Amino acid sequence: MGKKKKRKNPRWTKKQLSNLKKYYKDTTLTQKQLAHKIGRSFKSIRRKASLLGYKRKKTIEVKKGDRFGFWIVTKIKASKPSHLVCKCDCGTTKEVAKGSLTSGKSTGCMKCAKKKLSTLYKKRIKVKCSFCSKELERIQYRADKNTENFCNRTCQKEFFKKKWQENPPNWKKLKKLRRTPAYRSWSKSIKEIGGYQCLRCGRTDRQLNSHHLSSFTLYPKQRFDLKNGVCLCVPCHTEFHQIYKDFTPNDLYHFCTNYFQIVFYGRQKTKSNNYKMGNNNFYIDSKVRKYETELKNLAKKEMKKQGLSLLTTPITMDVVFYVIDKRRRDIDNLMKTVADALNKVVYKDDSLICVIHMQKRLDRDNPRTEIEIGALDPNNTNYF
Repeated sequence: MGKKKKRKNPRWTKKQLSNLKKYYKDTTLTQKQLAHKIGRSFKSIRRKASLLGYKRKKTIEVKKGDRFGFWIVTKIKASKPSHLVCKCDCGTTKEVAKGSLTSGKSTGCMKCAKKKLSTLYKKRIKVKCSFCSKELERIQYRADKNTENFCNRTCQKEFFKKKWQENPPNWKKLKKLRRTPAYRSWSKSIKEIGGYQCLRCGRTDRQLNSHHLSSFTLYPKQRFDLKNGVCLCVPCHTEFHQIYKDFTPNDLYHFCTNYFQIVFYGRQKTKSNNYKMGNNNFYIDSKVRKYETELKNLAKKEMKKQGLSLLTTPITMDVVFYVIDKRRRDIDNLMKTVADALNKVVYKDDSLICVIHMQKRLDRDNPRTEIEIGALDPNNTNYF
């Protein structure tokens, strides 16, 4: 015996019928809310209600001479049964749907509807200009919303010019200070002391910035002190300010010491495409294993050189894959082999990786993988 097909529209239950009687006349509920409470689609609810004789909305009786915005009803009978003949204040006559009149969709003809209804319906109050103290008429909600009111643009410009001359904003002062010759000479001398090299990554090919150990805004006396500056490249400088917003000199030490960088020369291997099956078990290809062991050994040597310990806090990773050809490779699969190879060598577990920046580039002569690992702020609870 074949299975019985389910009915598209199953029969109404007693509970659904009682809910229909209870909630259908409630006009505060929306169509979705009504369908959710009864447990049927709104189409089937409306069909059933019309059969039972339930009415959802009270019909508004429209008489001759009733006003709806700019419209005045002149004739109740029109060419269509649901329409009324209306006359606008400007003199145009038109057949308008009864529903659009009662709901407020149509308030007048095209010309009258384009007029600003604020002059007719919105309250206006008298206000004084903040600069020249001239009396003005403004819409009430706008006057309450704005702290200052102006009669024209010239008053507005002069008012704010005077205000900023007396008490200029802080960012404008600091911007001017950074353009002074004293600041430029300080930044140049910091770069010379650093040997035009980034303190963190040691690169010289990147654009450099002069970084303050103590904050530029909070410690104004130490702004041009040569002991209060360090040379950092632009990517490292931006990364530092993203991690440490309210920083101290100790934060820079933590930022620079918990940093690891290696360059692995050779072709990349992806893990997902190199699984093999034998004796009902999957195992990794020997080429991928060799790639992982070589990367692990290189990482161990660099960790000993730099004197770094195993990272146990959340970390960031910047990886650039220089590929030998344009053959199709998924960058996430390349990243998976690198993350697994450095697991329990550089960091305790690969679940500690919170931020990843990946790039795939072409280099036919020298295929390699450049890896940079940095520790995030352990006090930041967003990273875990």
